[in-house]
Amino acid sequence: MKANLFGKKIAFYILIIVVWQGLDSADIWPDNIFPSPVEVGEDLWYGISDGSLFYGIATSMWRLIIGLAIAIGGGMLLGIDLMEDKERGLVVHEVNNTVEFKGLVKVSEKNIPKEMIEYAVRNIDR
Repeated sequence: MKANLFGKKIAFYILIIVVWQGLDSADIWPDNIFPSPVEVGEDLWYGISDGSLFYGIATSMWRLIIGLAIAIGGGMLLGIDLMEDKERGLVVHEVNNTVEFKGLVKVSEKNIPKEMIEYAVRNIDR
């Protein structure tokens, strides 16, 4: 049973590559917009061999982390409360002039602002 499923998966991926190559051979789009599987494979191999693929991935991950940190830090500093609505996505619920954690402090029984400051002080680069 498992061998049959594995064979079907392999056949599916081969079919995708054959259709992809067929579309590329039809010259509907230019190669810079729709490259062939061979061109993609060559570029992927070149990127792996010279390390530029890993550098590009690391650069993208770093930009993602910086953006996330700015979003989280900005939200905490500004005290913006968001709610998620099924139809409208994220909706601003409240903008506070002072960030408070009263509900979280009651539930966790910890002084959240104090914990955050102590964490920042412990982990700051000196």
